[in-house]
Amino acid sequence: MHADFRPVILLYGFFVILQFATGASMYALRAGTLYEDSVEYYLGSEEAARRFPGREDRFVAPKTIAGIAKTQVSHSLAFGLMFFVLAHLIRSLGGDPRLTRLAIVTFFAIAMLDFVLPFLALTGIDIFLRLRFPIVLLYSVVGGALAALLCARTFTSS
Repeated sequence: MHADFRPVILLYGFFVILQFATGASMYALRAGTLYEDSVEYYLGSEEAARRFPGREDRFVAPKTIAGIAKTQVSHSLAFGLMFFVLAHLIRSLGGDPRLTRLAIVTFFAIAMLDFVLPFLALTGIDIFLRLRFPIVLLYSVVGGALAALLCARTFTSS
């Protein structure tokens, strides 16, 4: 790798890590981290009050498929482009091809799960609501790890 590109690639890697960290933080602040928070965020305050009678009513309207699609489409375009650039840079910097393939496929699988889980949460099935924040967190950690792998490869590539 040409030494002039090293700072740019490192900055991109740190930018990606920052994106994932702020994304998970914003989700936690907006939707919450608990199962009860997911019920309220996706199914609305009335359903949360029905399931958890002592819970404070925050007057949250239930999400709709159209509302989730509006958010998911823009996020998938932005994160898809970021993922493509990240995967391309990691592959082009060399290293163990099996590790590279495993890292990219793992991230892609978790990204797809993160994409469909909000739609599945609307079904009201407990497992989808319980998994929502852990999957957001896993998506962010694995995405950050992929960016960290990129940063590490910038120092080990020739």
